[in-house]
Amino acid sequence: PRPGLGRAGPARAESWLLAGDDGRHPRLGGAHGRPVHALRPRGARGQGDGGARTRPQGRDRGVEGARAEGAVVTPRPVLSVDFGTTKTYFSKCPAEDPSPVSVDFGDGRDGLLTAILYRDGKDPLIGQTALDEFGEATTGERAGLRLVTNFKPEIALSGEARTAATDYLAAVLAEAGRQRLDVDPSVRQVLFGVPSEADDGYRAALKRVAEAAGYGTPEFVDEPKGALLYHLKQREISVDQALGGVLVVDFGGGTCDFALLEGGRVTHSWGDMLLGGRLFDDLFHQWLLDQNPGLEEDLKARGASYFVGTYLCREA
Repeated sequence: PRPGLGRAGPARAESWLLAGDDGRHPRLGGAHGRPVHALRPRGARGQGDGGARTRPQGRDRGVEGARAEGAVVTPRPVLSVDFGTTKTYFSKCPAEDPSPVSVDFGDGRDGLLTAILYRDGKDPLIGQTALDEFGEATTGERAGLRLVTNFKPEIALSGEARTAATDYLAAVLAEAGRQRLDVDPSVRQVLFGVPSEADDGYRAALKRVAEAAGYGTPEFVDEPKGALLYHLKQREISVDQALGGVLVVDFGGGTCDFALLEGGRVTHSWGDMLLGGRLFDDLFHQWLLDQNPGLEEDLKARGASYFVGTYLCREA
């Protein structure tokens, strides 16, 4: 190992950091095929006013406990989903090599834009294609179109958001099938990243969405672990630093998540599941309307108000 990586080396640290979040199942195989043990069970979360939440420490029975009880542990290839407000990323890896690679949908872009366009009498479009189709449509054509974005943070609160999320994730699998991409969830362990600040209601909603979209029952990994592991694999942080105290700040398109990791565990988290870049988009949109009297009425008449507010203002 390079200087500063410690005796364990990066592979061993990856095993610790990729361990299960619910204390029951391993997430990925450890270095050289060795099993990963759960680092902690999911503890009860406070329901306060958004202050820091302290996570209980501890270990569950993990893989060796399951073996002691006679259970057969068979590693499977992994499909992981970073379901974001602005973009969604898919990656996969074989069971014997926990080194994920991104799924390339052939559009030359990094990740898929989290957007879905419903079309009367046709299958929905997703990603950049959905936005391009709506942006290029005439006013008359837009009467038969409905664009939905920014739905991810609302899935625990809104049935419409859950429907959009389900349809979007299902359409991704349909597109993968058309392109003959090997991402079949039925033969893989499926992982979804979640903000540390996500409560049980959000996790339950995401589980239902994933199941309805055809991903089976997913397992969840705290997103700060993924961020820390990425920088570890890039050798931008040493193993000793990774296993020490690390503060991960994730200000995304829809959520704001702060997490303190100690020894690879998320021990404290705080933030806001509804605070993100989209609020700045709203402010910019309002400023645009204030500076251009009559623009709001014009956009509504052309059916473009939602498109400008949720997409073009973000791009600006």
